[in-house]
Amino acid sequence: PFTLAPGAHDTWLVSVSAPAQAPAGRYVVHAALTARGATVADSVLVRVRERRGVDVLPLHVPGWTMAGRAYDARFLVRNTGNVAANLVLVGHSSRGLRTTLDTTRMTLAPGASSPLAVRVVMTDSVSQTTTDVLEVTAADRADTATHATASVTTTVVPGDGGMLANLSTLPAQLSLRAVNGAAGLAP
Repeated sequence: PFTLAPGAHDTWLVSVSAPAQAPAGRYVVHAALTARGATVADSVLVRVRERRGVDVLPLHVPGWTMAGRAYDARFLVRNTGNVAANLVLVGHSSRGLRTTLDTTRMTLAPGASSPLAVRVVMTDSVSQTTTDVLEVTAADRADTATHATASVTTTVVPGDGGMLANLSTLPAQLSLRAVNGAAGLAP
């Protein structure tokens, strides 16, 4: 409520801002002023433009795996835009290994997300410890400029033959600290 003297006028500036999650479209904002039983109303049309966006986040990948075995990784695919996204998903291994995604196409509503499971099948063996980089890309079919990529690394460990067939080694560094009994630490 406010008071306006007869014959006077007042200018009001009103700002309208759409939230980042607002779906694309046209919206009508109504305003009304009532004085002594008389109402004056007006409206303004606000257009929220289409905005596309996608994000791929790694959730889980094993720190290491044995050569010749498969490993599984999980990602989260998010639609960061304000329109539905029809996505194409592709997985790629830096070692040229076969990647299998639980789905290669995904439709996400604005702000929605969905998990993605990827299996990397290792058909080869390695003679020394190496690294595999798994890369997952999600691209919007409606706009080729809208895409996102996430990558994770896994150490591939060779298996030793012969008597040690069930044992493997990882390159590591061991640090030891020696203390006397008065240090309060368990021996």
